[in-house]
Amino acid sequence: MDYSYEALDGKTVYAFGDSIVYGHKTPSQSFMRLMADDYNMNLEMYAVNGATVVSEDSSEKEDSSEETKGNYIIKQIKNAPDEKPDVIVFDGYTNDAYGDPKTDSFN
Repeated sequence: MDYSYEALDGKTVYAFGDSIVYGHKTPSQSFMRLMADDYNMNLEMYAVNGATVVSEDSSEKEDSSEETKGNYIIKQIKNAPDEKPDVIVFDGYTNDAYGDPKTDSFN
């Protein structure tokens, strides 16, 4: 197995998550964008600001904006193409710490 950085050259990475992955106000400087650029990777960014892991009725959250309503990470995953990437990066739960999320099961 090749553990050198060249092993990442040309590989495709899918990034799922919240603003930490997306890069909040500076997405061009997100750690994912910087890594992809440094290692010549093809980045498919699905992460968005305000995303949560646990489903929540955002309409009940006082601080929810139209931009962040319904931003569940499971939707990012379901909306990604069926092609298999070489690398998957997932980060979440930061926004789940606020409010009273409703738990639900999914398949």
